[in-house]
Amino acid sequence: MKKIILTLLLSLSMMVGYSQILPIQLISFTGQFVRNVGNVLTWKVATQTNNHFFTIESSSDASTWKKITPNQHDTIYGDGTISTEVDYTYTDTTNYNGLVYYRLTQTDYDNKSETFNIISISDITSDNLVVVVRIVNLMGQNVTSNYNGVKIYYYNNGTTKKIYQIR
Repeated sequence: MKKIILTLLLSLSMMVGYSQILPIQLISFTGQFVRNVGNVLTWKVATQTNNHFFTIESSSDASTWKKITPNQHDTIYGDGTISTEVDYTYTDTTNYNGLVYYRLTQTDYDNKSETFNIISISDITSDNLVVVVRIVNLMGQNVTSNYNGVKIYYYNNGTTKKIYQIR
């Protein structure tokens, strides 16, 4: 009975392709915006087989991609073949002003590659989000946005806007 099960498993693995070893086992791929630093991308790999390098691409719409690494200055090399967990980090210092998407691709020494799930990072924080602090009339009295007449909008970034409204 054991021989039949083992033979069946070996046959299935050859038919389905399980005999091929995956180049890496990715545990996680995450990122976050860090003020005055940039978008910090981190990923953790459980095991690596024949892993040459990683490619990171960015996009503003998750369909048109721009390669960030490798480039003439930055290449994120893999660790070849190892069976221990490894953490990787890359900081993208490009100023995107909003939402940006990233994807990670692993390439092995045979130039075979695998692309992983897309992540997104927003650099909009409470400090660079512009909101109305108060609205006043020409007399300096607080009014609502429905007020008829001249309204002065004061924003949290120190700017103002005058609006004349008649209904």
